Amino acid sequence: PSGRFSYNESGLSCNNLLTDDITNSVRCAQKVLSQQEWSAWSTWKYCDGSLPSINDCF
Repeated sequence: PSGRFSYNESGLSCNNLLTDDITNSVRCAQKVLSQQEWSAWSTWKYCDGSLPSINDCF
């Protein structure tokens, strides 16, 4: 743990997101997107505007 608060809205452990099956990762991303938009991820500010939009994928 980093010692920083993190709300686990998807109810998954990190290990569930580190597999070759991305189903859980996509569901988690969809939940974050629908509730808080991409800016909910603290690291999004480093990607915003520099990556192609993936909004149409969801």
